[in-house]
Amino acid sequence: MNKYIIKNEQRNHWVGNGFLVHNLIPGYSQDIGKQSSPFLMFDYEPPTYIPPQTNRHLLEEPKKRWVGQHPHKGFETVTITYSGSIEHKDSGGNGGVIHPGDVQWMTAGRGIIHQEYLETTFNTTGGNLEFAQIWVNLPKDKKELSPWYQSITSKDIPSLYLNDATVMNLIAGEYLWKKWPAKTQTPLFMANLSFLEEGEDRAISLDIRTTYKVYILIRSGNLTVDDYTVSNGDFLESAEISEVIKIESSWKSELLIFAWEPIPDPVYHYGPFVMDSEEWLERAFVEYKNGEFGNI
Repeated sequence: MNKYIIKNEQRNHWVGNGFLVHNLIPGYSQDIGKQSSPFLMFDYEPPTYIPPQTNRHLLEEPKKRWVGQHPHKGFETVTITYSGSIEHKDSGGNGGVIHPGDVQWMTAGRGIIHQEYLETTFNTTGGNLEFAQIWVNLPKDKKELSPWYQSITSKDIPSLYLNDATVMNLIAGEYLWKKWPAKTQTPLFMANLSFLEEGEDRAISLDIRTTYKVYILIRSGNLTVDDYTVSNGDFLESAEISEVIKIESSWKSELLIFAWEPIPDPVYHYGPFVMDSEEWLERAFVEYKNGEFGNI
């Protein structure tokens, strides 16, 4: 049996009118959650040039590039920005800008409405945009939590050197003596990993819990992961539970790694609602139509 499933065929789709993403874990198929729970969806926009909005009259507002108001219930969204800036507003009164290196963690819980768009200055001046967004299921007993919003800036994200040329930025969970500063609802591990220099025999071994299923996105570079040769754009899904992952690179390389304790609860979904039974799914629609998710 192969230890990893390697995906390198990209399924692109537009999210709103501003984000053209690669869908690496399906979010709208009938199989949502069956293979990857608690990871329900993983969208990634590789480095993409956003042109400036210069061909307009001085009195005209720049065209907004965004995802308009929409609801979520029963799960969390994690947004990681690598370049460019994305702004957020929600029905809980939260808002802010996710700058390069920042992370936004939004717990939809019992229901929230939000919108995302390119930050005003970046939308006007343009530049490179790169980001990832992961939908994470909530356990049955936490689906009715009050909505919760956490914005973690790059300066607050723990980092540690695994050797003299490899640094880990810890997005969630803990590793060695470093611990993620935000509150999460289930055991998890998530990190950016950077090989900073070219050189021979630059290898690391990551000690991951044996009950975690592991996903690895190669954002740039060429590497070997447990003897599997991978390169820029490849996405690895562990076909078996891993305890120690060996990664080697002779190139400057960037990776996103995430792993989670599997959630055994049933998954019933329709669009932005993810519940544990058909009854609760139908109730989510009623709550949304009745305005119980609030307004922005």
